[in-house]
Amino acid sequence: VYLGEYRLYQNSEPLPRQKLDVEKVVVHPLYQFAPQADRYDLALLKLDKPATMMPHVSPICLPDPSSPTLEGVRSFVSGRGATDPDSYNRPKILQAVDVITINNTECEEWHMYQRTYTLYMFSDLVFCVDQLSPGLLASE
Repeated sequence: VYLGEYRLYQNSEPLPRQKLDVEKVVVHPLYQFAPQADRYDLALLKLDKPATMMPHVSPICLPDPSSPTLEGVRSFVSGRGATDPDSYNRPKILQAVDVITINNTECEEWHMYQRTYTLYMFSDLVFCVDQLSPGLLASE
């Protein structure tokens, strides 16, 4: 596995990446592969040796599942998820955006008004965010 990789399949990186071997993979027990795999898409990797912490390689912060998502919390989201809901293509460059959490009820009402709401969209696994940078959008 590569840590700190910004551009997939490229030999040159803005910051050094680390290549480590994986001893064990633990996939979330409720994960099911699907084209829009957006539930429980998380796995833990046991590395063969400790990673070297750097500005672009650090542990992630996960919210406490027993605590409600607070409104108005500034967060940072990154990944290589879909940037276009109508495309199966995924970016090769790591995407990132600053977001702030918003009220889930208001968010659900907005999606119902826009007719983008689906029965599975909102659950305990999802929280609504608003973009802090114009033109960028993220949800998880």
